[in-house]
Amino acid sequence: DSVVIDSLGPIVGEMLKKKYAVPAYVYGDLDYTITASNIDYVSSFISIMHPRAKICVIDASIGTMDDKGNIKLVESGVVPAGLTQQNPKVIGDIAILGMLATHGFRDKISLNNIKMQEVLSMAEVIAWAISQAIAEIEYNENEEVMAKQEYMYI
Repeated sequence: DSVVIDSLGPIVGEMLKKKYAVPAYVYGDLDYTITASNIDYVSSFISIMHPRAKICVIDASIGTMDDKGNIKLVESGVVPAGLTQQNPKVIGDIAILGMLATHGFRDKISLNNIKMQEVLSMAEVIAWAISQAIAEIEYNENEEVMAKQEYMYI
């Protein structure tokens, strides 16, 4: 959380837990951030505790000027930027990336100019979308269960 852009994932986690109370396991929030120093432990823990679970990674990202402000869905995991040299392991099955900064010779300036309100606004959109997706999945699963129960009683 020393760089504002890095707070996107923890803020989304916080919103999913407290504002939307999603009926899903959420790892990473403002109390327990997932960083380069603990990603291996967290990844191992999740694979042991939830061996068949699909993992959605939320992360801030750097893109082109056209990308800035967009939210991208990546149908694979991601290699966290802090690990690209040490351990290029892909984390997750799907990723939601908030494009908050731009590539170029002014990257450091771009990162330092990101306002917390930009991160909060993007986090709100991502958390809301995830909560809606989870609600839709639950609804569809309940419909399937009900359909099977009706079929069993015919």
